[in-house]
Amino acid sequence: MYYLCAANRSFSRPFPEPEKSKDSVAPAPPMKNLAFNPMKKLLLLCPLALLAAGCFDRDYDLSDLDTGHIAIGGDASCFEVPLACIKVALDDIHDDKGSLRQMLAEADVWLPASLPDGAGCVDLHRVRTEDAYMGRLLDALIDEMKRNEEKLAQVADLAWSDYRIKFLATLNLPDNVSKTLFLQTFKEQFRTGSTLSEAIRTKTEESARNYLTALDVETLEYELGAIDLGDMLDMLTANLDPANTPDPVNTLSIEGEVISSLPITLNLSPSFEPADIRVPTFLIEAADTTQLPSTRIYAKDLRALSRASNVTVRVPVDLQHYYPGTVIDQQSPVTIRLSLRKTGALNLNY
Repeated sequence: MYYLCAANRSFSRPFPEPEKSKDSVAPAPPMKNLAFNPMKKLLLLCPLALLAAGCFDRDYDLSDLDTGHIAIGGDASCFEVPLACIKVALDDIHDDKGSLRQMLAEADVWLPASLPDGAGCVDLHRVRTEDAYMGRLLDALIDEMKRNEEKLAQVADLAWSDYRIKFLATLNLPDNVSKTLFLQTFKEQFRTGSTLSEAIRTKTEESARNYLTALDVETLEYELGAIDLGDMLDMLTANLDPANTPDPVNTLSIEGEVISSLPITLNLSPSFEPADIRVPTFLIEAADTTQLPSTRIYAKDLRALSRASNVTVRVPVDLQHYYPGTVIDQQSPVTIRLSLRKTGALNLNY
């Protein structure tokens, strides 16, 4: 594997250094750490002078120097070009009501501390689609409210701050009721086991169900600016195998990894515009590093990206499994690293 890098352009964490050989040119300058602000134009790592920092193997094809053509590498060669590093801020992940931090904080109130069947996480897909699964979560929530004063107080406080109007009629309280009286009435009446207690339980379950089944986040969107590959564009696209080639050797692909410290698994499906490049949907594990599926692209795709004045990455997000009660203490809990991989020889015409 050869890493083609532009001087003074870097990821927050550098790619591994290529192995040195007697045919290698001098290594690129050390990579610097760069900070990226969310939703702002990112610093691109597009290599304008990739060959200056590239490593070459011993498969030079110098037989046709007289024709103005050099092949760098061979069928087994692989070149990696860093494209961008996107640091996703916690507040970038949100719905129309608040950030992911706020969303999960409320979810923790509506979810029981001890999940049914000893589960370690909540299956949000089942929450949205299976009434029986949702019912078991709500039963566990009500049971915890009966035996745990702290949980009852959390639910009562949330009812006051966000759902007051819905609970006022149930509690037979006026619109101008004080917070102290509201909380006191909520907790005392819930404990009685009376008809009013059942009404509070029903309203609590309804509020929890409506909130948890609607948990969703908006599509992430980042502008990468222009990707100017210069003369490298022809080198990368000159000898690509057609799409229907069996066992292709000369290929281009989008590669990368996602580093997440979130207590939630996510389905991501990034796309690049204006080129029609779509990475197949893949699952990001909670608090782990996940590799992007290798996504093959073609000359027309790379040319479309190179011609664009601004490349946009859109990342639809689908919440899957949540591990309740986990504190999120990082401001940028997700990092997406993107690169371009070329297999086979590079053709240089001069």
